[in-house]
Amino acid sequence: MERDSVYLGDRAIAIATLVRHARPVMLKVVKPDSCVVMSRLAVEVLRTFGVAADACSAEVIIANGKFAQLLGAGRIQMGEKLPQWAIDEGAWGIGLGYRPKPHEIGHVVCLAGDLILDLSLDQASRPQHTIELEPSVFCRGDTSIKEPSVFFVGDVVVSYQLRPARKQFKRSPDWRDFHQRYRKQAGEVVRLVRQELKGEERVGAV
Repeated sequence: MERDSVYLGDRAIAIATLVRHARPVMLKVVKPDSCVVMSRLAVEVLRTFGVAADACSAEVIIANGKFAQLLGAGRIQMGEKLPQWAIDEGAWGIGLGYRPKPHEIGHVVCLAGDLILDLSLDQASRPQHTIELEPSVFCRGDTSIKEPSVFFVGDVVVSYQLRPARKQFKRSPDWRDFHQRYRKQAGEVVRLVRQELKGEERVGAV
């Protein structure tokens, strides 16, 4: 792809546009559980605009508000099987790439500085359990990569444990053959980001 360079403010615009538009473009050709291709897309698009980015494996735990309430009260523990009584009270949790077997890819996100871009987080939505998520960007700040980064989306808890040593996803055809398979879609997302950046330039010139 042709490389652009962006200023700090443009970096934020590029990331916001990517998070907003990449998923609708890609869901025309991939399934919702497509973290590898979405992370590769994010890496390629951000690098096109001069933003340093890379993909990283992650173990993700998502818990609804009731789960978080019971967790805070010490009645249940994160990472343990949810007891039936807690489910009966409305608690629900989901794991993405949680404790994968050695041969499994697990979940993959894009890292850009202290930002975590999870463009396939919507696959964990469970409206029947009051969990509604969409492609998102989170700032982990100065949290050590060895420690979980915990965020709230409304009353839904989303916890990321990054696993940079796990590289199984790079064996996936969606990663290895990305340009062959998704060049058209990647080009469309790059076009949308450029269009947004040019729109900001016009506003600034007024």
